[in-house]
Amino acid sequence: MQLMKKLIQLSLLFCMISSHHTFGQGFCITQKATSQNNSAFSLINPGPPQCGLMWIRVYIHRINSNGGNGYNSSIDNTIINNLNASYNQFGMFFVPSGSRTWYDDTFGNPNTDPLVLQGIINSQNNSFQSNAINIYVLPANSLISGGFVPNTNKQMLLIGGTRTITHCQAPATVQYEIATSKIVCHEMGHCFGLIHTFDLSGDDGLSDTPIDNVINGVGGQGCINTTNCQFTGSCNSCSLASNPTTNMINFMSYTTPPCMSYFSPLQLALMKYTINTAMFQIVSQTQIGGPDLTGITRDGAIAVNTINSISSGYHTIATNVNPVSLSTNMIWTPSTTSVWWGNSGSKNVNVWLQPNSGQSITYNISATNICATSTRNITFTVQSAYKIYSSTNVKSELIIEFTNTSYLEALPQTVSIYDEKNGKTEKVVEMKDIYGNKEFIDSKKLVLDVSKLSRGTKILHFDYPNTDNKTYTIETKTERILLVN
Repeated sequence: MQLMKKLIQLSLLFCMISSHHTFGQGFCITQKATSQNNSAFSLINPGPPQCGLMWIRVYIHRINSNGGNGYNSSIDNTIINNLNASYNQFGMFFVPSGSRTWYDDTFGNPNTDPLVLQGIINSQNNSFQSNAINIYVLPANSLISGGFVPNTNKQMLLIGGTRTITHCQAPATVQYEIATSKIVCHEMGHCFGLIHTFDLSGDDGLSDTPIDNVINGVGGQGCINTTNCQFTGSCNSCSLASNPTTNMINFMSYTTPPCMSYFSPLQLALMKYTINTAMFQIVSQTQIGGPDLTGITRDGAIAVNTINSISSGYHTIATNVNPVSLSTNMIWTPSTTSVWWGNSGSKNVNVWLQPNSGQSITYNISATNICATSTRNITFTVQSAYKIYSSTNVKSELIIEFTNTSYLEALPQTVSIYDEKNGKTEKVVEMKDIYGNKEFIDSKKLVLDVSKLSRGTKILHFDYPNTDNKTYTIETKTERILLVN
């Protein structure tokens, strides 16, 4: 068994260090896969490795001429967005670690020849970042029209130029800039140890990727319908009559970039194997298993438990789950519809709620990524509900009983009594002043002396504090009591 594991590791490492890849012009050399390589690759288990989520650092170098020819910083977001749109579904996330503009007429000139790519690799000015994938972007009008990953350093990726596809089916001509297309995603696959799916000097050695016949110079992208991504042998521009892969969507094919959308399980396993064994320094964060729902916070700071006492009014509940790591929207199933609440945030990662006194709501939360689904039940309750003794015929004493006094924030900050007829405030009790009284905590009763209040109908008014302890009215209870003194 140990010997077999060694065989797998050695064959994978051999692939990583011996291949030289490009997408674009016909100067691609790939290591021919042997039957031994094929056997070893097919033994990789595509299951557990796929479930590891990883965040990968990317550093972008914009290579421009001194005259200003080249891309500005907006290309950075385009590249990162294309990578994430393509790889997020497979549990791989790209984060920018920085960028810069490199002014050099030798490399930023529109007439830059593909041969100068070696000059970029050798240049002392390339500012290679050892903890990231370095993407060097040549101008859109550069002579090079493709991408390149040198076999000397898989953490370098060079792209640039513009490409035109001619096809006999509409649209007959498609033109795109390399740097703004999904070719950067194809090249990233080369960084992580993948080779092309077409048969040039051998296949890619992976048993779950059929050998396609779409290679540069033999029909190429002109063999792919740019609308439905189907291979077609009916075009005059395509010299192939058939292809074993009908739907051309694999990132590592020479299919048209808009069709690139799929990695096989073994391709994904090989990429993650490469990163974990030879490129672990480029990973900024990892996650194993389903989404973590333990770090839920309320109102931005307070960690909450399974049952959480809150004050009435508006609250925000945050799961602190990165929405891009989720494969579907988060699901919140409430125990009641009587509490005013709603979803918020991308993929519903957060909620807001606005309960009144005495209300509570329990959520069943469900969050899913490519590994698993996590669930959690969590309750928010306003435990300051109260009842009034002798509310219709009070003489000298008014008793208010609270259902819970465990949390200061769950109590009103003040209890006021004012006359219904003239609006005059006749008594104000500061709850904070008496909260430390053990007798009150034990009995949960607030006893008010109303013997000196004027005869008549009175209104009880409750003021609740917000989270930063500033007093303002967020709930008014019109409890009517009648003083008969």
